[in-house]
Amino acid sequence: MKFLLDENAHHGLIPFLKKLGYEATVCPKSVSNGEVAKLAALEGRVLITHDTDFANEAPTFKHAGIILVRIFPRKFKELKNALEDFLSEKNLPADFENKLFIMSEDRCDEFPFRSEKIK
Repeated sequence: MKFLLDENAHHGLIPFLKKLGYEATVCPKSVSNGEVAKLAALEGRVLITHDTDFANEAPTFKHAGIILVRIFPRKFKELKNALEDFLSEKNLPADFENKLFIMSEDRCDEFPFRSEKIK
């Protein structure tokens, strides 16, 4: 599985995800949210972000999934633990497709994006 980290995501996740056997990269700086979402979708990558805008406006196109992280970057150990636990349960591309996950230290809630425009 492949991940795209938004520029606001902790960049320490790249080596961490790679160690777990995943492909991970960071999006270019100063790219708009819409372009970040399109880039992730085009490359088939699950987007990891701290930006709540992604939860407020569902993409109008098919995407590989979005993980909205609600763990402060300075709590990197807790972030790694939460992500590792989560990925032990959800580890197939189909688990993420067209879904939003809101991750906190002690839980991860799943929300399907329901949009008539998703193609």
